[in-house]
Amino acid sequence: MLRKGKIPVYPPDVLHGQAGAFLEGPGVRLGLKAVQGLTKRDVERLIEHHTEFTDVKRLLELMEWGSKDQPKLRRLLGAGALDRMYHGDRRRAFEAVERLREETETHLLPDELSALGLKHSAPIEPNWSEEEREALGTWIVHSPLTTVAPLSIETVTIDEVLNGERGFIVVYVDAIRTFKTKKNEEMGVVMVDDGVSQDEVVIFPRVFAQFSRSLYVGNVLLLEVHPNERDGRRQLVVERVRPLHGQALFVRLRLESFADLEELLRTAPGDVPVICRFSDSKEVKQLASNVCGQPDRSLVARIAAAVRRYGCRVETGRHEIARREN
Repeated sequence: MLRKGKIPVYPPDVLHGQAGAFLEGPGVRLGLKAVQGLTKRDVERLIEHHTEFTDVKRLLELMEWGSKDQPKLRRLLGAGALDRMYHGDRRRAFEAVERLREETETHLLPDELSALGLKHSAPIEPNWSEEEREALGTWIVHSPLTTVAPLSIETVTIDEVLNGERGFIVVYVDAIRTFKTKKNEEMGVVMVDDGVSQDEVVIFPRVFAQFSRSLYVGNVLLLEVHPNERDGRRQLVVERVRPLHGQALFVRLRLESFADLEELLRTAPGDVPVICRFSDSKEVKQLASNVCGQPDRSLVARIAAAVRRYGCRVETGRHEIARREN
Protein backbone atom coordinates (compact mmCIF):
# COMPACT_ATOMS: atom_id res chain seq x y z
CA MET A 1 0.00 0.00 0.00
CA LEU A 2 2.87 2.40 0.78
CA ARG A 3 4.48 1.72 -2.60
CA LYS A 4 1.18 2.28 -4.40
CA GLY A 5 0.73 5.56 -2.54
CA LYS A 6 4.32 6.58 -3.46
CA ILE A 7 5.13 7.13 0.22
CA PRO A 8 8.91 6.86 0.91
CA VAL A 9 9.92 3.80 2.90
CA TYR A 10 13.22 3.77 4.78
CA PRO A 11 15.14 0.69 6.01
CA PRO A 12 15.34 -0.36 9.69
CA ASP A 13 18.07 1.29 11.76
CA VAL A 14 19.80 -0.17 14.83
CA LEU A 15 20.46 3.38 16.07
CA HIS A 16 16.75 4.28 16.13
CA GLY A 17 15.75 1.45 18.46
CA GLN A 18 12.12 0.85 17.61
CA ALA A 19 10.43 -2.49 16.92
CA GLY A 20 7.58 -1.39 14.67
CA ALA A 21 7.36 0.99 11.74
CA PHE A 22 7.09 4.72 12.52
CA LEU A 23 6.69 8.03 10.71
CA GLU A 24 9.88 9.83 9.75
CA GLY A 25 9.79 13.01 7.69
CA PRO A 26 7.64 12.50 4.59
CA GLY A 27 7.85 8.70 4.82
CA VAL A 28 7.83 5.61 7.01
CA ARG A 29 10.83 3.86 8.53
CA LEU A 30 10.58 0.12 9.07
CA GLY A 31 11.16 -1.17 12.60
CA LEU A 32 13.72 -3.78 13.64
CA LYS A 33 11.16 -6.57 13.80
CA ALA A 34 10.94 -6.34 9.99
CA VAL A 35 14.39 -7.95 9.76
CA GLN A 36 13.91 -11.65 9.13
CA GLY A 37 15.89 -14.06 11.28
CA LEU A 38 15.87 -11.95 14.45
CA THR A 39 14.12 -13.30 17.54
CA LYS A 40 11.87 -11.22 19.80
CA ARG A 41 14.72 -11.18 22.35
CA ASP A 42 17.16 -9.93 19.69
CA VAL A 43 14.85 -7.03 18.85
CA GLU A 44 14.39 -6.17 22.55
CA ARG A 45 18.17 -6.09 23.14
CA LEU A 46 18.76 -3.99 20.00
CA ILE A 47 16.24 -1.47 21.33
CA GLU A 48 17.71 -1.59 24.86
CA HIS A 49 21.28 -0.80 23.69
CA HIS A 50 20.61 1.30 20.59
CA THR A 51 22.27 4.44 22.01
CA GLU A 52 25.47 2.51 22.79
CA PHE A 53 26.23 1.11 19.34
CA THR A 54 29.31 2.69 17.75
CA ASP A 55 30.40 -0.04 15.33
CA VAL A 56 29.61 -3.69 14.58
CA LYS A 57 32.17 -4.96 17.08
CA ARG A 58 30.48 -3.05 19.89
CA LEU A 59 27.09 -4.25 18.65
CA LEU A 60 28.21 -7.90 18.89
CA GLU A 61 29.56 -7.34 22.40
CA LEU A 62 26.37 -5.72 23.68
CA MET A 63 24.15 -8.28 21.96
CA GLU A 64 26.37 -11.10 23.29
CA TRP A 65 26.38 -12.65 19.82
CA GLY A 66 28.96 -15.27 18.97
CA SER A 67 30.08 -16.85 15.70
CA LYS A 68 26.80 -18.76 15.37
CA ASP A 69 24.97 -15.40 15.32
CA GLN A 70 26.92 -14.07 12.32
CA PRO A 71 23.91 -14.71 10.01
CA LYS A 72 21.88 -12.26 12.15
CA LEU A 73 24.53 -9.59 11.67
CA ARG A 74 24.48 -10.27 7.93
CA ARG A 75 20.68 -9.86 7.89
CA LEU A 76 21.02 -6.49 9.66
CA LEU A 77 23.59 -5.51 7.05
CA GLY A 78 21.41 -6.63 4.12
CA ALA A 79 18.37 -4.87 5.56
CA GLY A 80 20.27 -1.57 5.70
CA ALA A 81 19.98 -1.47 9.50
CA LEU A 82 23.72 -0.72 9.83
CA ASP A 83 23.82 2.02 7.19
CA ARG A 84 23.54 5.05 9.48
CA MET A 85 26.19 3.64 11.83
CA TYR A 86 28.57 3.96 8.86
CA HIS A 87 27.29 7.35 7.63
CA GLY A 88 24.96 5.85 5.03
CA ASP A 89 27.74 3.90 3.31
CA ARG A 90 26.68 0.24 3.06
CA ARG A 91 30.00 -0.69 1.50
CA ARG A 92 31.81 0.52 4.63
CA ALA A 93 29.37 -1.39 6.81
CA PHE A 94 29.98 -4.52 4.72
CA GLU A 95 33.77 -4.18 5.03
CA ALA A 96 33.46 -3.80 8.81
CA VAL A 97 31.32 -6.94 9.05
CA GLU A 98 33.76 -8.88 6.85
CA ARG A 99 36.78 -7.75 8.90
CA LEU A 100 35.04 -8.88 12.04
CA ARG A 101 34.17 -12.25 10.49
CA GLU A 102 37.76 -12.80 9.32
CA GLU A 103 39.18 -11.89 12.73
CA THR A 104 36.76 -14.34 14.36
CA GLU A 105 37.71 -17.12 11.95
CA THR A 106 41.49 -16.58 11.81
CA HIS A 107 42.10 -14.85 15.18
CA LEU A 108 44.64 -12.70 13.31
CA LEU A 109 44.46 -9.00 12.53
CA PRO A 110 45.31 -7.68 9.01
CA ASP A 111 48.76 -6.42 10.14
CA GLU A 112 49.47 -9.81 11.74
CA LEU A 113 48.56 -11.52 8.46
CA SER A 114 51.04 -9.26 6.66
CA ALA A 115 53.75 -10.03 9.21
CA LEU A 116 53.25 -13.72 8.48
CA GLY A 117 53.43 -13.10 4.74
CA LEU A 118 49.76 -13.95 4.25
CA LYS A 119 47.85 -11.92 1.69
CA HIS A 120 44.64 -10.19 2.72
CA SER A 121 42.18 -10.34 -0.18
CA ALA A 122 39.49 -7.68 -0.54
CA PRO A 123 36.00 -9.12 0.06
CA ILE A 124 33.62 -9.32 -2.89
CA GLU A 125 30.72 -6.94 -2.43
CA PRO A 126 27.43 -8.87 -2.49
CA ASN A 127 24.39 -8.28 -4.64
CA TRP A 128 22.57 -5.80 -2.41
CA SER A 129 19.28 -6.36 -4.17
CA GLU A 130 19.35 -10.06 -3.22
CA GLU A 131 20.63 -9.36 0.31
CA GLU A 132 17.93 -6.76 0.97
CA ARG A 133 15.11 -8.95 -0.27
CA GLU A 134 16.38 -11.90 1.77
CA ALA A 135 16.54 -9.76 4.91
CA LEU A 136 13.27 -7.84 4.50
CA GLY A 137 11.23 -9.81 1.97
CA THR A 138 11.15 -6.74 -0.28
CA TRP A 139 13.35 -3.93 -1.64
CA ILE A 140 13.71 -0.62 0.12
CA VAL A 141 16.91 0.90 -1.29
CA HIS A 142 18.46 -1.52 -3.77
CA SER A 143 15.67 -2.54 -6.13
CA PRO A 144 16.97 -4.10 -9.37
CA LEU A 145 14.19 -2.21 -11.17
CA THR A 146 15.83 1.15 -10.41
CA THR A 147 19.05 0.15 -12.23
CA VAL A 148 17.33 -0.21 -15.61
CA ALA A 149 18.63 2.24 -18.22
CA PRO A 150 16.12 4.80 -19.55
CA LEU A 151 13.79 3.29 -22.15
CA SER A 152 12.57 4.87 -25.36
CA ILE A 153 9.00 3.74 -24.72
CA GLU A 154 6.46 4.67 -22.06
CA THR A 155 5.91 2.02 -19.39
CA VAL A 156 2.98 1.52 -17.02
CA THR A 157 2.25 -0.53 -13.91
CA ILE A 158 0.59 -3.93 -13.66
CA ASP A 159 -2.55 -2.35 -12.19
CA GLU A 160 -2.79 0.15 -15.04
CA VAL A 161 -2.77 -2.65 -17.63
CA LEU A 162 -5.29 -4.72 -15.67
CA ASN A 163 -7.62 -1.73 -15.62
CA GLY A 164 -6.94 -0.64 -19.19
CA GLU A 165 -5.51 -2.03 -22.40
CA ARG A 166 -2.18 -3.35 -23.61
CA GLY A 167 1.04 -1.75 -22.42
CA PHE A 168 4.68 -2.24 -21.48
CA ILE A 169 5.72 -3.11 -17.92
CA VAL A 170 9.18 -3.47 -16.35
CA VAL A 171 9.24 -6.40 -13.92
CA TYR A 172 11.42 -8.60 -11.75
CA VAL A 173 10.79 -12.35 -12.13
CA ASP A 174 9.87 -13.89 -8.77
CA ALA A 175 8.74 -17.42 -9.69
CA ILE A 176 7.88 -19.53 -12.73
CA ARG A 177 5.48 -22.44 -13.14
CA THR A 178 5.46 -24.37 -16.39
CA PHE A 179 2.71 -26.56 -17.85
CA LYS A 180 2.10 -28.79 -20.84
CA THR A 181 -0.88 -28.01 -23.03
CA LYS A 182 -3.12 -30.67 -24.59
CA LYS A 183 -0.85 -30.41 -27.64
CA ASN A 184 2.12 -31.18 -25.38
CA GLU A 185 3.51 -27.65 -25.80
CA GLU A 186 5.18 -25.87 -22.90
CA MET A 187 3.70 -22.66 -21.49
CA GLY A 188 4.24 -20.76 -18.27
CA VAL A 189 2.71 -18.67 -15.52
CA VAL A 190 5.22 -16.19 -14.09
CA MET A 191 4.93 -14.24 -10.82
CA VAL A 192 6.37 -10.77 -11.42
CA ASP A 193 6.96 -7.63 -9.35
CA ASP A 194 6.85 -4.15 -10.93
CA GLY A 195 8.00 -2.31 -7.80
CA VAL A 196 4.42 -1.38 -6.91
CA SER A 197 2.55 -4.69 -6.89
CA GLN A 198 2.94 -8.38 -7.68
CA ASP A 199 0.82 -10.47 -10.03
CA GLU A 200 0.97 -13.40 -12.40
CA VAL A 201 1.43 -13.14 -16.15
CA VAL A 202 0.53 -15.91 -18.58
CA ILE A 203 2.89 -16.90 -21.37
CA PHE A 204 1.36 -19.11 -24.04
CA PRO A 205 3.43 -21.71 -25.97
CA ARG A 206 4.46 -19.64 -29.01
CA VAL A 207 5.84 -16.78 -26.91
CA PHE A 208 7.23 -19.16 -24.27
CA ALA A 209 9.27 -21.05 -26.88
CA GLN A 210 10.57 -17.81 -28.40
CA PHE A 211 11.70 -16.20 -25.13
CA SER A 212 12.28 -19.16 -22.79
CA ARG A 213 15.97 -18.28 -22.25
CA SER A 214 14.95 -15.02 -20.56
CA LEU A 215 12.43 -16.68 -18.25
CA TYR A 216 14.29 -17.39 -15.03
CA VAL A 217 13.98 -16.17 -11.45
CA GLY A 218 15.86 -12.94 -10.80
CA ASN A 219 15.74 -11.61 -14.35
CA VAL A 220 14.53 -8.07 -15.07
CA LEU A 221 12.31 -7.90 -18.14
CA LEU A 222 10.36 -5.50 -20.28
CA LEU A 223 7.07 -7.22 -21.08
CA GLU A 224 4.49 -6.23 -23.66
CA VAL A 225 1.22 -7.43 -22.18
CA HIS A 226 -2.52 -7.19 -22.66
CA PRO A 227 -5.35 -7.91 -20.21
CA ASN A 228 -7.56 -10.94 -20.67
CA GLU A 229 -10.56 -12.12 -18.69
CA ARG A 230 -10.89 -15.76 -17.69
CA ASP A 231 -13.28 -17.31 -15.18
CA GLY A 232 -14.37 -13.83 -14.12
CA ARG A 233 -10.82 -12.69 -13.33
CA ARG A 234 -8.62 -10.36 -15.36
CA GLN A 235 -5.12 -11.60 -16.08
CA LEU A 236 -2.12 -10.39 -18.04
CA VAL A 237 -1.02 -12.21 -21.20
CA VAL A 238 2.53 -11.70 -22.47
CA GLU A 239 3.09 -10.88 -26.13
CA ARG A 240 6.81 -10.06 -26.18
CA VAL A 241 9.79 -10.23 -23.82
CA ARG A 242 12.97 -8.18 -23.69
CA PRO A 243 15.69 -8.66 -21.01
CA LEU A 244 16.94 -5.50 -19.30
CA HIS A 245 19.62 -6.76 -16.89
CA GLY A 246 22.46 -5.27 -18.97
CA GLN A 247 24.97 -7.77 -17.60
CA ALA A 248 27.62 -9.97 -19.14
CA LEU A 249 29.58 -12.90 -17.76
CA PHE A 250 33.34 -12.52 -18.26
CA VAL A 251 35.50 -15.63 -18.00
CA ARG A 252 39.28 -15.69 -18.30
CA LEU A 253 40.54 -19.19 -18.94
CA ARG A 254 42.85 -21.33 -20.99
CA LEU A 255 41.70 -22.91 -24.22
CA GLU A 256 41.92 -26.41 -22.76
CA SER A 257 39.05 -25.68 -20.30
CA PHE A 258 36.71 -24.15 -22.89
CA ALA A 259 34.74 -27.39 -23.45
CA ASP A 260 34.07 -27.65 -19.69
CA LEU A 261 32.78 -24.08 -19.68
CA GLU A 262 30.36 -24.72 -22.54
CA GLU A 263 29.04 -27.83 -20.80
CA LEU A 264 28.41 -25.92 -17.59
CA LEU A 265 26.58 -23.11 -19.40
CA ARG A 266 24.23 -25.62 -21.01
CA THR A 267 23.09 -26.73 -17.53
CA ALA A 268 21.66 -23.25 -16.83
CA PRO A 269 20.67 -21.66 -20.14
CA GLY A 270 19.90 -17.97 -20.01
CA ASP A 271 20.19 -14.71 -21.91
CA VAL A 272 23.36 -13.23 -20.39
CA PRO A 273 26.18 -12.95 -22.97
CA VAL A 274 29.35 -14.86 -22.09
CA ILE A 275 32.67 -13.31 -23.10
CA CYS A 276 35.85 -15.36 -22.88
CA ARG A 277 39.43 -14.16 -22.83
CA PHE A 278 41.92 -16.97 -23.38
CA SER A 279 45.01 -16.40 -21.25
CA ASP A 280 47.26 -18.50 -23.47
CA SER A 281 46.29 -17.02 -26.87
CA LYS A 282 45.06 -13.55 -25.64
CA GLU A 283 42.01 -14.04 -27.92
CA VAL A 284 38.69 -12.54 -26.84
CA LYS A 285 35.52 -14.32 -27.94
CA GLN A 286 31.81 -13.82 -27.25
CA LEU A 287 29.98 -17.12 -27.22
CA ALA A 288 26.99 -17.79 -29.46
CA SER A 289 23.55 -16.94 -28.08
CA ASN A 290 22.64 -20.61 -27.70
CA VAL A 291 25.22 -20.93 -24.89
CA CYS A 292 24.33 -17.79 -22.96
CA GLY A 293 23.99 -18.27 -19.21
CA GLN A 294 22.24 -16.96 -16.13
CA PRO A 295 23.97 -14.55 -13.72
CA ASP A 296 22.93 -16.53 -10.64
CA ARG A 297 25.38 -17.31 -7.86
CA SER A 298 25.25 -21.09 -8.21
CA LEU A 299 26.21 -21.07 -11.89
CA VAL A 300 28.99 -18.54 -11.36
CA ALA A 301 30.31 -20.58 -8.42
CA ARG A 302 30.34 -23.77 -10.50
CA ILE A 303 32.14 -22.06 -13.38
CA ALA A 304 34.64 -20.52 -10.96
CA ALA A 305 35.31 -23.92 -9.38
CA ALA A 306 35.81 -25.53 -12.79
CA VAL A 307 38.31 -22.96 -14.06
CA ARG A 308 40.04 -22.15 -10.76
CA ARG A 309 42.31 -25.15 -11.02
CA TYR A 310 43.85 -23.38 -14.03
CA GLY A 311 44.30 -20.18 -12.00
CA CYS A 312 41.62 -18.32 -13.95
CA ARG A 313 38.99 -15.71 -13.24
CA VAL A 314 35.24 -15.33 -13.56
CA GLU A 315 33.36 -12.03 -13.35
CA THR A 316 29.70 -11.10 -13.67
CA GLY A 317 29.08 -7.44 -14.31
CA ARG A 318 31.72 -5.68 -12.22
CA HIS A 319 31.89 -8.27 -9.44
CA GLU A 320 34.87 -10.59 -9.37
CA ILE A 321 33.88 -14.10 -8.31
CA ALA A 322 37.06 -16.15 -8.49
CA ARG A 323 40.72 -15.33 -7.93
CA ARG A 324 42.94 -13.50 -10.36
CA GLU A 325 45.42 -15.23 -12.65
CA ASN A 326 48.83 -15.90 -11.17
